[in-house]
Amino acid sequence: MSQTPVSMEEVPVYARPVRMNVPGRGGLLALAIINFAFGGLGMIIYWGGFALATETGLLQGVIQVTLGLRSLEVVLLIVSGIGYLGCRNILGRIVGSAYAVVAMFTTLYAAAFLYHNFGFLTVIWMMYPVVTLILLNTTFVPAFELARAQRPVAPEQIRRARNIGMFPALAAIAVAAAVSVFLLVGQNRVYSVSQVETAVSKKLQTDSSEIAAYARNITFDKMTLKRSRDGYRWEMVARNAGDKTVAHLSVNIALIDADGVQVAGDTDLLAHGFILGENNTPMQPRGAKRVGGEIETSASWTSGKAIVTIEDLRLE
Repeated sequence: MSQTPVSMEEVPVYARPVRMNVPGRGGLLALAIINFAFGGLGMIIYWGGFALATETGLLQGVIQVTLGLRSLEVVLLIVSGIGYLGCRNILGRIVGSAYAVVAMFTTLYAAAFLYHNFGFLTVIWMMYPVVTLILLNTTFVPAFELARAQRPVAPEQIRRARNIGMFPALAAIAVAAAVSVFLLVGQNRVYSVSQVETAVSKKLQTDSSEIAAYARNITFDKMTLKRSRDGYRWEMVARNAGDKTVAHLSVNIALIDADGVQVAGDTDLLAHGFILGENNTPMQPRGAKRVGGEIETSASWTSGKAIVTIEDLRLE
C-alpha cells in the first residue's frame, strides 16, 4: 500500500521538527579548547610537581595542600571542557563553576601561605577563573538551557536560570575580592622592631681583638620589616660611632619572636668598597646610613626583637 507524500505546509506547526540555533556554542567550544590546553599543562606541572616533591621530601604542609588543590583544578578543567562541547548543564556549567571557585581559592591560598605575596602574577592567575565564572552564568546560560530542554525555551526560563547561577557567582567573586584586599593590606603592613641588639661573633673576637673592640662602635636601630615574596624585606639605620672608616661590614640578622624563639636569620653585606648601592658604600666615621636587605623565611614574625651579629669588619 503506497503512501501519498505530505508537504511540510500540511504538517501542523507543533509537529514540525525544530532546528535550534543555540547561541554561545562557538564560545563554549573556544572555552573547552582553553580548558584542555590549561588542563594538559597542569598535568605536566602539578602532577610532575607531586612526583618531584614526593621524591625530595617536600610534599608536606602548604606545598601538599597547594599541589592537591591544583591537581583538583586539572580534573575539573578537563571534565568541564568535555561538558562545554556537549553544552551539558552539570558537566559544563556546574563543574566549570566549581573549577572557577576552586581556582580562585587555591590562588589566594598560595599567595597567602606559600608565596607570601599578592602581586601581578596573582592577578593573572585569577583572571581566567573569574571570566569563566561570569561567562558560564551569564552569556552561556541560553546554550545550556536550550541543550537541556531540546526545544525552544521561554525568555523567562533563561532569565530565571541566569539569576540562579549569577548570585552565587557574584558572591564567590566578592569573597575573592575581599580576601585579595585583605592580603594586599597585610603584605604592605610595616612592622617596627622596637628592640635591636648588636653582638660580635665569637669568630671575630678570636681572630682580632682590636677589630672586635672597634665593632662595639657599630650599632643599629630604627629597624622595620615588610612581608616580601620569599620572607621579609628589612631596613634599618647603621651607625658608626668610632673615628675610623668601615670599609667592609658583614652581619647576621636573627629575628626573635615574642616567645624568644628565633624564626628567621640571614647574612648580609652592609658596607664594602664597590659603589653599587647604599649598602655597598663604606661607613664614614661618626656617621650613619640606612641599609636594607631580604630575609628568606616561610615563618611569620609580628613582634619581638632582632639580633644583629657582626661577623666580619674591616677598617680603612
